[in-house]
Amino acid sequence: MKYMSMKDHTGRTQLCQADSFEGLVEEMRDQAFLPTDSVEEHMRGIVERHKMLHAEVIRMDTAEHFLVDLDACGLIKFEVAH
Repeated sequence: MKYMSMKDHTGRTQLCQADSFEGLVEEMRDQAFLPTDSVEEHMRGIVERHKMLHAEVIRMDTAEHFLVDLDACGLIKFEVAH
């Protein structure tokens, strides 16, 4: 099981859990203030907004890389329970 916490648009902490990294990204999309049609579109939007403000690179090639990079940038916190 994978767990993630993130701040929503109001500053409240949202907790998510899923069986896969893809499931966590879907949860992020479902809880987003600005809904998108696809997970890829949601990831692209986060990357583009982040790129305007920061120099960190956020990969989008896999959901796992995307979440690892968001965690490294301090945008989310996640852990994998074994």
